[in-house]
Amino acid sequence: MTRLSFTDLFNLLIDNIPDEGGDKYTLAEMSRQTGISVNQLGHYRRGTHTNPTLENVTSLLDLFEMPLAYLDCTNKVEAMTIIIEHHPQGVVVDETSELPSVRFRNPEGLNISDRALYQVTELLQWVFAREEALKKGEDEPPLPDFSES
Repeated sequence: MTRLSFTDLFNLLIDNIPDEGGDKYTLAEMSRQTGISVNQLGHYRRGTHTNPTLENVTSLLDLFEMPLAYLDCTNKVEAMTIIIEHHPQGVVVDETSELPSVRFRNPEGLNISDRALYQVTELLQWVFAREEALKKGEDEPPLPDFSES
């Protein structure tokens, strides 16, 4: 079993879990909250330092409110599933996000809003959750609610 690299897992957290203001965490913001230097966080982000200390790993997992089990993910779909389980309303969706890839075949291109992309993502996560539930003999999860509040 090959686990995702710490760099991949760290970048997924940064790209998909917003800070308290709803924006992506900056390295400076993470540094202030964890005590890890901006330089060190940059190395983790770029993959030039791939063996962080346990203290740094737990500080980062605490910051993102993620379980230690997140480090056992073997693919990005599994990692995103854990992220969404722990942050169902907080996932940041943008072009740089490491969500499972979906390509739309349309020769003229496809213009899709961030909200619509988020809804597609939610629906795909429901499909993954449904498959897991059926494998375990459990009831299907409820469909995502896309009605406007």
